[in-house]
Amino acid sequence: MERRDFIKGIGLGALVAGLGKSAHAQEAKAPEKAPEKAPVNYDFKITFLGTSHGRPTLERFNSSTLLEFGGKKYLIDAGEPVSALLIRQKISPADIDGIFITHPHGDHMGGLLMQFVQMASFGGYKKYKDRPCKVFLPGEDVKSNIGNAMRAMGFGRGIPGFCDAIGFGEGVIFEDGGLKVTAIGNDHMARRADKTARAYSFLFEGAGKRIVFSGDLSNKFDFPYGVIEPGLDLVVCELVHFPVKLVVEGLRDKAIKHACFQHPYDHYCDVVHGKERFAAFAKQLTFPAELVDDGTVRTV
Repeated sequence: MERRDFIKGIGLGALVAGLGKSAHAQEAKAPEKAPEKAPVNYDFKITFLGTSHGRPTLERFNSSTLLEFGGKKYLIDAGEPVSALLIRQKISPADIDGIFITHPHGDHMGGLLMQFVQMASFGGYKKYKDRPCKVFLPGEDVKSNIGNAMRAMGFGRGIPGFCDAIGFGEGVIFEDGGLKVTAIGNDHMARRADKTARAYSFLFEGAGKRIVFSGDLSNKFDFPYGVIEPGLDLVVCELVHFPVKLVVEGLRDKAIKHACFQHPYDHYCDVVHGKERFAAFAKQLTFPAELVDDGTVRTV
């Protein structure tokens, strides 16, 4: 091969190699497809944030529960320090889509004002611009009192504008994204003059699953028996305001798959005999039952 042809060959080879590199670079720079969104989860995920009764203990904070369903997050009760407990779960207070308060006692809503404050602090005014956080309070009087408390503590002009506060009564109070919530009144607190309830249990229904949150009940254990049929996948029930024999008599042989008890008598929390005492109680039921702790997570 002559020297001139050899040089031409080198030049042509370099050109081809360069074009190959250029095409490869363009291919590498081609925009990647956006990752597909994870499918929406229609299981109920329940995180027990606070499980104590009226007094916090060394192991338990006041009542608050996080419920996740259909890609959204809800609080059932807001005992203090609920906003801090959310943060410890790596959840922003401004990620909450709805709040359901069973009754206006301090151990169930004492953290609500600071939850509002932290929702604002963590970007609530922007987050909820197009979709306010629904806040369900047991009566218009409770809604008014919460607004007054916010003003008294210097937290703006009342309940934040990014919240849609609703004073509810008996019946279906919420339907959204396949989730339905029904409020059932009980006599844990004295009823108003017009006989409307101040305290409620909740039935959560979604994706063919049914869960009851008892809230606090009266000393007669006025559980919402009327919603048990056609069956409950889970009962979340308090365990302090009534003789436990009423629980056994009332729920034994009912169509219940599982029960999580919280808000317990102190003697069930005793480090020496507590587990033994609860096991003796649970043995009398006809479905699996457990005493949950702060941080317990269950999926239905």
